[in-house]
Amino acid sequence: IRPVDAVTFRVNRLASWTHHVRAAADQDVLSGRGGSCFRLLNQRPFVMSSPAPKHSRALSGFAWFTAAASLFLICVGGLVTSHGAGLAVPDWPNTYGYNLFLFPISQWVGGIFYEHTHRLYASAVGLLTVILAVWLQLRAPRRSLAALGWLALGLVIAQGVLGGLRVTLMKDVLGVVHASLAQAFLVLVTAIAV
Repeated sequence: IRPVDAVTFRVNRLASWTHHVRAAADQDVLSGRGGSCFRLLNQRPFVMSSPAPKHSRALSGFAWFTAAASLFLICVGGLVTSHGAGLAVPDWPNTYGYNLFLFPISQWVGGIFYEHTHRLYASAVGLLTVILAVWLQLRAPRRSLAALGWLALGLVIAQGVLGGLRVTLMKDVLGVVHASLAQAFLVLVTAIAV
């Protein structure tokens, strides 16, 4: 319904309701009985029912799961920093020349364990964010929510690139930006979940 039509509808409905209340009051007075007027007064003629946006529990639950995974990823990133393992793997996006997902577990020792686990877990959070953005685009009750999903996807991609540049360029300032953007991403995904 267009806004003008909605206003016209409400005015017409209110006028009709007012007419019925007056008629019922007159009938109550003439018949000596009461009640019909009060039944009409309890109705709400000016509230036009419109379908509420559908809320998907599954989508909301998935958004909360993504937010929790993001929080855990920040904790894993803190382990990388606190163990001084940020540069334990000197190349990116590979790991010692191996594909990130094919790096042998037998070589996950010392700082490599923390850094490589962080990369793998970040990839999983990236995948969760892709799924969330697409799901929001298809099923979000509001377009603004879908836009936030795409913004979250952009942020998680920027996070991955910043993490890689931190390794390849060896700039400490990139590590600070990487950590700060991680917190902003967490806030955004939590806002989507709420």
